[in-house]
Amino acid sequence: MRTMLVVDDHPLITEAIRFALTNDDLAVDAADPTRDEPARLVQQGGYDFCLLDLDWGVGSFAGVGMISECIAVGTNCLVLTGTGNEGILGYCLELGASGVVRKAAGFSELMASIRRGLAGGSVNSDSEKYRWLLSSQRVRSEHQRRLRPFDDLTAAEGDVLADLMRGRVVSEIASARVIAESTVRTHVRQILRKLEVQSQLTAVALARQAGWRQGAPHDHTASAHHQEMSRAIEAFTHS
Repeated sequence: MRTMLVVDDHPLITEAIRFALTNDDLAVDAADPTRDEPARLVQQGGYDFCLLDLDWGVGSFAGVGMISECIAVGTNCLVLTGTGNEGILGYCLELGASGVVRKAAGFSELMASIRRGLAGGSVNSDSEKYRWLLSSQRVRSEHQRRLRPFDDLTAAEGDVLADLMRGRVVSEIASARVIAESTVRTHVRQILRKLEVQSQLTAVALARQAGWRQGAPHDHTASAHHQEMSRAIEAFTHS
C-alpha cells in the first residue's frame, strides 16, 4: 500500500482529505506543522507522497523549505496552497514539487487534482507551469538586481547599515560596537557612496525596499541555500 503524509495546519482540511481518500488504497498520515516536526516525519517515514501546505501563517510560505526535504528522500511532493502568487508557485516547481493544488478550487476539484497527482498525472497545464516558472525567474532576477549595490559593502559597513535600520544614531552605534564615532562616520560615508544616495534615511529606505539583510550569504553551503531561499521568498512576497 502506498503512503502519504498530509502537512497542513488546519485540522479540518487534513481530516477531510484523509476521509476522502479512505477507499484509495492509500495509507494517509497527518502532521500539523505548528505542533509536529514534518521534516523529521518525511525523513523517517519513507512516504511515497507528501501533500504539503505552503502557508503556515499568513503570507509566510513557511512550507517551501519542506519541498527539498521531500525530494531528498524520494518523496513526491504535491503543494497545497491558497496563494495566487505566481512567483512562489514557480519557485516550488523549481525546487522539485510535482505540481500545485489550489485551495481556491472546490473540494471535489481539489480531490480530483490530488488523485491525478497520486496517479502520476499532470496536476497543472504546461502553460501554467511555464508562466509560473517565468514569473519566478523574473521576480528573483529583479530582487538580485536590487541587492547588487549592497554586495560592495564590507562586513563592518553592513553592520553599521543594519544598526541604522534599527534606528540607532552614530553615537549609539559607536558605543554598542566599541569603536570611535569617527570610524562609524567613515563607514556611513562609504555606505552612502556605494549605494549612490545622499542621506542615511535614503540608504535605510533603499535597503528595506531591496529586502537586504545583514550577513546574507554568497556561498553555496546548505545554510546559505536556505537563507537565500528566505530572501527569494521575501522577493515573491513583496513583488
